[in-house]
Amino acid sequence: MIIDLHTVALAMYGGLDGILYYATIEFLVDKCQYSNDPIEQAAILLHGISSMHPFEDGNKRTGVYAANVVLREYGLCLIADQDDVIRMGLALASYNVSLEDTKSWLRKNSGVIAQELLRRDYT
Repeated sequence: MIIDLHTVALAMYGGLDGILYYATIEFLVDKCQYSNDPIEQAAILLHGISSMHPFEDGNKRTGVYAANVVLREYGLCLIADQDDVIRMGLALASYNVSLEDTKSWLRKNSGVIAQELLRRDYT
């Protein structure tokens, strides 16, 4: 899943393709499986991908994208504005944010998707 999300993120926003550390990606996927909390799962991916840099390029974008995909699976979504997301991504990539801080940020910046939007067909 994460590699596919990375491919999509690069297609949408550009960047260099390439995986540096498959083991990091596998570790993050495994770690998510030990939690039933969507915020924790999203935080593991956002924090891990953004700070552990498993890809050649696009780690912050992929981290945000992966976190939002997990949230959406549970009827949630990221509601932070673009500037806040950018600040958080830069802080994560600079190793200035812990996993616990990432969870707190996501709890504050996630919301429930309106049910009518979940039922809408966007194809």
